[in-house]
Amino acid sequence: IGKETSYTPNGAQWVFGSNSELLVLSTGGLTTDTVGNLLPANSIIEAVVARVTTAITTATSWVLGDATTAARFTTVDTTMTLGETQTGTKCADQTGAAGPRQSAAAKVRVTTVGIPGAGAIRITVFYRQFVAPTS
Repeated sequence: IGKETSYTPNGAQWVFGSNSELLVLSTGGLTTDTVGNLLPANSIIEAVVARVTTAITTATSWVLGDATTAARFTTVDTTMTLGETQTGTKCADQTGAAGPRQSAAAKVRVTTVGIPGAGAIRITVFYRQFVAPTS
């Protein structure tokens, strides 16, 4: 986890941060959630980026999203090979319900078409977070 924080004299904070996790895909279903809440509360999600670190087998495509919107961050990717990358900035479109605002902490979800036989994806979330002043 990396972050840089800017403080005001009254304790308010503006945090630029990132959260990362290596996610091993479930071989028992179409969705796999990160263990950690990579999407922090009270934040603006700038991008969710990913790299396939173990080839995804059996499934035919994958997307990055959350529990509410399957493709919140990326469009459908049919490349399942080792080294495939995604830069998910789709949430920057502020016209939909799945925009960049993150009110509550949440997990990133990988959704596949077809149940994966294997696969792992390194996921990193870049965000801005805001904290109210203490006085």
